[in-house]
Amino acid sequence: MIELAFEIEQRLRALAPDRFAHIGTVAALPAINQQPPAYPAAYIVPLAHEPQGNEALQGVAQLEALTVALVLCVKHAGDPTGAKALLQLVACRQAVADALLGWVAPGLGGPLVFAGGSLERVEAGTVWWTDEVAGQRVVCSPAQA
Repeated sequence: MIELAFEIEQRLRALAPDRFAHIGTVAALPAINQQPPAYPAAYIVPLAHEPQGNEALQGVAQLEALTVALVLCVKHAGDPTGAKALLQLVACRQAVADALLGWVAPGLGGPLVFAGGSLERVEAGTVWWTDEVAGQRVVCSPAQA
């Protein structure tokens, strides 16, 4: 799962370099408490790793659902409410969707899909929004591979 966060960071850098002034991976959501160094910003956060049941009669063969959060930070100068930043947010969310949805990252068994989004906070005109993407991979013991 951790590797997926870095793969997503590389893909955003390659496919949306003009949309984001800052792109980075962090270990957990609390690491993003400070204002980003530049706007708009995208932070990639490994979020959840949910193994499914073992399907093998011997050894291990199971699906793992992986979820990664993308925290998007936008700000419009002179707008303390964040209302004008929402237009930037729409463009940033579209750039993320264009770059990631349907993409089969290395090691995954299928494409990334949208797993939800929500407003995190508005602070001093900065809007913090989180979108989540999810994918699956198959994990097998060496005997099952």
